[in-house]
Amino acid sequence: MSPDFLPLAGGKKETPNLLSLPGRLTLGDLFEPAWNEVQQSVLGQFRRTIEGLFGAERDRRVAEARQRGEKVYRWGYTVRKH
Repeated sequence: MSPDFLPLAGGKKETPNLLSLPGRLTLGDLFEPAWNEVQQSVLGQFRRTIEGLFGAERDRRVAEARQRGEKVYRWGYTVRKH
């Protein structure tokens, strides 16, 4: 017979208490893991948004310089003269 089977409870299984932890449980113990997950998600979305805005600004400035007839080198491109 399984340990969850309770004959006196009409044969129903007992639902385990998921919050039963040894010692004292604080509100911070409950919310800290959830907060960390939300924080990582928000920071990741923020990073992607900022990178997109910087990329759009770079492309706008490059397009303006090309319209003026200037030769444009993209960021990270090194021109070496010998």
